Amino acid sequence: MSCCFGPTLVQPSAVAQDPTKHVNYALGMVLGVDDLNQEFAYHNQRHQWIVRDLIGYGTSWGLRVSIRDDGPQAVPEVLVSPGVAVSPRGQLIRVAPAQCAAINPWLAARTDEVVRHQIPTGSPNVFNLPLYVVLSYRDCLTDPVPIAGEPCRSETDSTKPSRAADDFLLELTFDPPPQTEEDAVRELVQWLRAHVTVTPGGSPSLSVPAFLDAIRAAAAAAEVSASPPLGPGEFLGETSPPTMLSVPEAQLAAYLGAAFRLWITELRPRWRPSWLGDECGCNGTGVVPAADASDRVLLAALTVPIVPPGLSQPGWTVTSAAAVVVSEERRPLLLHLRLLQEWLLTAASTGVGTGGALAPAVVAAGVINGNGSPTTRSVMGGLRVAATANTATATELRLTFTAYAQPPAVGGPQYLVKCLAWPATDLGNLVVTFARQQADGLVVRVSRNGAALAAGELNALQLMTEVSQLP
Repeated sequence: MSCCFGPTLVQPSAVAQDPTKHVNYALGMVLGVDDLNQEFAYHNQRHQWIVRDLIGYGTSWGLRVSIRDDGPQAVPEVLVSPGVAVSPRGQLIRVAPAQCAAINPWLAARTDEVVRHQIPTGSPNVFNLPLYVVLSYRDCLTDPVPIAGEPCRSETDSTKPSRAADDFLLELTFDPPPQTEEDAVRELVQWLRAHVTVTPGGSPSLSVPAFLDAIRAAAAAAEVSASPPLGPGEFLGETSPPTMLSVPEAQLAAYLGAAFRLWITELRPRWRPSWLGDECGCNGTGVVPAADASDRVLLAALTVPIVPPGLSQPGWTVTSAAAVVVSEERRPLLLHLRLLQEWLLTAASTGVGTGGALAPAVVAAGVINGNGSPTTRSVMGGLRVAATANTATATELRLTFTAYAQPPAVGGPQYLVKCLAWPATDLGNLVVTFARQQADGLVVRVSRNGAALAAGELNALQLMTEVSQLP
């Protein structure tokens, strides 16, 4: 391989084979080149099919993207280290040795495109240019051998390549490759983590069918704002009011199983590329589409500060290599099974997340009305004021929520309560303190000027409250 990568295009095979068919060998059949190519296409596509549908795609190891300016040309260069990735179609891609590309010559050859994509900055005559490092697969025909043929042939016609070697293509592009399913997977996991709270007991705040309908509604809300979805934040939108599920730990597996079933049967088919087409079997063509931009792997997004051509430079140039920002947040990653196995085994004993198994989890939260009337604001976990009572020095409010269970006198789980007056409450000199936890809820005391609240003051009171649970 040369030391630099450029915008070479991947060309599809001249003769397309149908990878959904394999040769039906029969006694007396005369086999030709097409039959052997067909058999190879079937098995090769089947291997890719297993990888892309059952494992996924992305960077497996290596392929670190960095910027340097101490190379042979002493100009800013993009450097990609050796490594292995899997393309969205399931094709293994190996890069070796390390590859580099000088940025300034690449910019100089694309002046018109640079002008269209540049973004002004706060500095005069300095622009930011978003670029993307992408990787794809290609093969390389090698090892020519003599072949039989007609007399009076040219030297070129008398030999043909006997091998097709695995190769790769690295490119700098102005637009990222589409990765619809990758972005949708990330959003599904983020949505579940943000909208599902696990409690030690009690009853679920939603039934399983209602929970699945909430996920469908989130997908529908996203499609209203972006149809079809084009990138992060456009697959699962937020409904109004937001849907929150509080579920006992014992029933979590049932709810997650239902959510994953919905992903497999309804959502993934909506956002997954149809590499094998829509027809198969005896009546279908089943021919895989030619290679396109969808079969590329994003390695990094670059923000390159550039200046326009000047007297000493005929084209756009990078201000400095140190100023180039490399972002890998949207890069698809493919963790190997051994790492996942170790993570799951250790997670069972140490817990997952900040603070490990002892990290508190929010079980109820929201802005609630002090008099117990329904609130128009978003509330998580069914939090509400169940009852109020006046004492000589304060008004006691009993708070409860869907999964509330009185904590034990010793040990866990225990609740941590945070409660403040909402700024919209036009009452001065308010003091809010936690009183106790009892069988029917958590009690907080609210006083004004050292006395209980009057009826009108209680009606105006709103409390910003969060209840966390410590195992």
